[in-house]
Amino acid sequence: DNGVKQAQRMLLTWISDEPGIYHKIKAYITWEKFSEPIYQRVAKLLFEQIENNAFHPETILNSFEQEEEHSIVAKILNTNQNPKNNQSTNDNAPYPVADIKNTVYRKRSVIDHNRCPTDKLNDIEHREK
Repeated sequence: DNGVKQAQRMLLTWISDEPGIYHKIKAYITWEKFSEPIYQRVAKLLFEQIENNAFHPETILNSFEQEEEHSIVAKILNTNQNPKNNQSTNDNAPYPVADIKNTVYRKRSVIDHNRCPTDKLNDIEHREK
């Protein structure tokens, strides 16, 4: 389902843009829950680097040598993908945060709903103060 893929990609982009968000949702998410193998690999590398306080997008990108994979990962890690579609309260945000939260939760693809009620996602702010 393209909606699931889009939600997963958006979540990875959001986390790569703001790694602190991972710490707020890590109890509810694992890299294994991503449906696409390439998203699983990106998530695993991303989560490991954030956990080790060593987040370097270029290292993740360089882990993908095939041209097609490299292009997909570059899009995931490019945090300025959709500035025209921004509906967040932060004018500098590259994507609509409310849409990410709602899509990820609605698609039930990555978040463990037994452990993460909707209000937990609503508590996550796009830009940490």
